[in-house]
Amino acid sequence: MIWESWPWKQELLVHLKTIESSISLISIDQTEDEHNLWVFNLERAIFYSAYIVRKLIENRKLTDSCSNYKIKLSVHTAKRPNVTIHSALGFEMGQDFETQPRNIIELNIDKLMSELIHSSLLEWHSDDGESFTSMFISSYKNRNKRALKLDFSQYCKILYMVGNDEVTTSEFYLDSGSGKLEVKLR
Repeated sequence: MIWESWPWKQELLVHLKTIESSISLISIDQTEDEHNLWVFNLERAIFYSAYIVRKLIENRKLTDSCSNYKIKLSVHTAKRPNVTIHSALGFEMGQDFETQPRNIIELNIDKLMSELIHSSLLEWHSDDGESFTSMFISSYKNRNKRALKLDFSQYCKILYMVGNDEVTTSEFYLDSGSGKLEVKLR
């Protein structure tokens, strides 16, 4: 349970800054140790931020409009039924997943955060060779079905939105269909 959301949102904004600075740092001049530290810092910021967002949603610390925000992602289907992903061994997107998207899906941000937290695949992608523009993700549950392409700009937008979201009004009402007491957070 999160009691006070403000410190968590501030922590989220710190991770956002780490992600924004890390994705623009493609360097072929890094030593192996420098590269490993860079990867660790980026992965940590992504995983921690995903966990924070999911916990804020689960604990009703965000407005309904923020919690219900949906994001469009391109879907890349698996080429074979038993995908075993070993990113550290030189993962090639086209080897296990179609390089062209099959379709576009919309996911609530809580589902996206779960996909990230439980990822079997987290692979960076660059469109321009100078900065990372997106990441391919697939949870252990979905790795034999598909990978999702998530633009870093979309992910950063979500983190900014959540980090600056503020519940100012709680409206309690009795749901006429279920008879349950419900809450709208605005």
